[in-house]
Amino acid sequence: MKPGKLYIKISLSFLAVLFITLIVIFALFLVSPGKHFTTRLEEHTKTKALIVKEVVEDKIRSAPTTDLSKNEQLGDFILIFGEILGAKVWLQSPDGTVPLKSFAGEIPPTVEKLKKRRSRDYGSFKLHHGRHSGFYAVIPIALPEGEKGSIHILFGRQEP
Repeated sequence: MKPGKLYIKISLSFLAVLFITLIVIFALFLVSPGKHFTTRLEEHTKTKALIVKEVVEDKIRSAPTTDLSKNEQLGDFILIFGEILGAKVWLQSPDGTVPLKSFAGEIPPTVEKLKKRRSRDYGSFKLHHGRHSGFYAVIPIALPEGEKGSIHILFGRQEP
């Protein structure tokens, strides 16, 4: 075998091993940190959802005879909470009406798209997310007279 061909074979073998190693490292990077990030995100989201649920239910219990749309403490909390999170937050009653929201206008159409995509049920709330459309959380709450309502939080798409 000529020395020139031998060098080419060694070079190509080295490049093949290098390419395979690169693919393995990339796959390991996607699998291991991705799971860690997802579990941490879920833990933080669960905690925040439970806190929001308790605060909203407490505001409702503080004025049980007041209509939800006229409950000033609850309205102020939802408005401030939406500003802090940089998200659209609204309260939905059992009949589907929206008595309080942290933004002007209608509920964004992306909500329906996110409902059709992947979702996770955590028992105390449901989280919908799309790859390029953000997160949408639905947190059930107890209303006066034993009715069930929900808090909706829509996080827009996060830019890197």
